Amino acid sequence: MTRRSKKSRRTLDVEKGAPESPCIRRILPFFDVLEEDQIVSLEAQVDWILQDVGLAFRDDPEALRLWETAGATVAGDLVKAPADWIRDLCAGAPSQFTQLARNPERSVTMGGKHQVFAPVYGSPFVRDLKKGRRYGDLEALENLVRLTYMHPNLHHGGFVTCEP
Repeated sequence: MTRRSKKSRRTLDVEKGAPESPCIRRILPFFDVLEEDQIVSLEAQVDWILQDVGLAFRDDPEALRLWETAGATVAGDLVKAPADWIRDLCAGAPSQFTQLARNPERSVTMGGKHQVFAPVYGSPFVRDLKKGRRYGDLEALENLVRLTYMHPNLHHGGFVTCEP
């Protein structure tokens, strides 16, 4: 039987990592933040913006082309569309989907009753024991990305965990 050095044992432990938390299935009902009349009022405002005001897609000719191909009215960088048409597009979206990872064991299903945990997005400040609270920088971003991928209970890496 061969003995491994302390360093090689540590390397194996780090490569193994912490056990991952399985995705959580939500069993509690959704909490309605808005009353029905508030939702109707909000949808009326959205309809007005989509049909009468429009949405500007600046410096994105590909997005404008896609909207026009789909049937929206495009004038310059402004896109207008009937509310019912937008609702029909949204109704065709899947209620859940699986985001595939390079390692199939780390793929996550989003939507439906699946709960996916991810870090915060774009925090302007970071805090640690050595330097206290401060504006984020590249070093802080790199450290937060490392911590995110090491954490066994975060299912998704997110994007920019702090603003460098």
